[in-house]
Amino acid sequence: MKPWAIRDAPKSKGRLCAEQWGFNLHAATRVHGNDQQGRQHLCRYILRPPFAFHRLHTLPNNKIQLDLPQPRA
Repeated sequence: MKPWAIRDAPKSKGRLCAEQWGFNLHAATRVHGNDQQGRQHLCRYILRPPFAFHRLHTLPNNKIQLDLPQPRA
């Protein structure tokens, strides 16, 4: 195995849960086929955009700026 492959391998966070590069995957989430509200909630979660549109701005030099909700160091 290549050294970078070990370093970049996802970290287990529990049964059917993993984290890598700041993203979490929870494969243990299930919704029954008859659960319309549960399906709707899961679909809305999956289809959320990665960024809030109102936080994106085009700068005069044609670069994109993302405003974060809290200042970062």
